Amino acid sequence: MAVQDVLIGKGGVRVENLKKSFDGRVVLDGIDLQVHQGEVVAVIGPSGTGKSTLLRCIDLLELPDEGSITIGEVAVQAPGISRRQQYQLRAQTAMVFQQYSLFANKTALQNITEPLIRVKKMRKEDARQKAREVLKLVGLEDKEDAYPSHLSGGQQQRVGIGRAIATGPKLMLLDEPTSSLDPELVGGVLEVIRKLAARHMTMLLTTHEMDFARSVADRVIFLADGRIQEEGTPAEIFDHPQNPRLQSFLASHFRRELS
Repeated sequence: MAVQDVLIGKGGVRVENLKKSFDGRVVLDGIDLQVHQGEVVAVIGPSGTGKSTLLRCIDLLELPDEGSITIGEVAVQAPGISRRQQYQLRAQTAMVFQQYSLFANKTALQNITEPLIRVKKMRKEDARQKAREVLKLVGLEDKEDAYPSHLSGGQQQRVGIGRAIATGPKLMLLDEPTSSLDPELVGGVLEVIRKLAARHMTMLLTTHEMDFARSVADRVIFLADGRIQEEGTPAEIFDHPQNPRLQSFLASHFRRELS
């Protein structure tokens, strides 16, 4: 067995030569990516550079034009991914979107119990008990009877994260989980993600929060022009960037923060 297979483990992820175009425009141009079991990898880069598309392709919400994706023991190869393979791969993941995507007519507790009952086939009472444990983890144990319209954006996103982790995915995909929030609501969501990182949840996330990526990620990837331009530890990426595109991106970002 290869060393990388040992490192990736049963809960790890491997993406090879992933390609995706829209109307002739190349968005992902041969992405090779590994996320080891228990690792947190942050993807940064300019807007419109394919960060969200990368996550959507890994979850097969968008079907790649080419490439292979392996999550745990499930592997698919594009083109020609069947509906059955889509279902099998998605069963290994959970996706948290920029918008909260909660059921408006269900309480916080019901939003979490629904996939446990329908997908995991849990008994209703067992699902409710698990949902309460999850709400406590995300700091919303006192909001179980609240509907989304009575929750702040940050609270809704925390319910969304709770719903995702309740099913026990091998991989959490978080697409700009704080981008829709007012600045004062960001902290609560980031704290939940830090808790999950401390529990060694395997996560791949896109973010514009550079300080957050530095503090929570084991590894940071810089994506631009459809390719991974540089990757490394947070210290390597933020303190000693080598790629000129990355240097320019970071300089521009921190100038905006200072202005």
